[in-house]
Amino acid sequence: MVAPADAQTASTPVSGDNDVDGNNNGNPVVAGISQSAPIVLTAGGETADEPSQGGTQDDASDVNGNMTVDFGFVPTMSIGSTVYYDNNDNGEHDADEEGIQGMLFPY
Repeated sequence: MVAPADAQTASTPVSGDNDVDGNNNGNPVVAGISQSAPIVLTAGGETADEPSQGGTQDDASDVNGNMTVDFGFVPTMSIGSTVYYDNNDNGEHDADEEGIQGMLFPY
């Protein structure tokens, strides 16, 4: 699975295919790609409990397909750009109010 450009980190994966729909079965993103562990399909032995998105894609032969192999990605996000002294407490960065340099935001 090619990871989206704005989400180059896979969400916390579960171990392999656990037949649970809607959780991340992908491994960490390497060179823009996330892969699942090998999946073994068993004729007539696959789960029909696929309530999440895509679960109806194999309804014609539900027990011969597995729509529970899903991938989750964490979007890259950022906030802010300015930290300043709001001397007049009006909630706006006025021209005469200094910015505060070197602020670090823990995450």
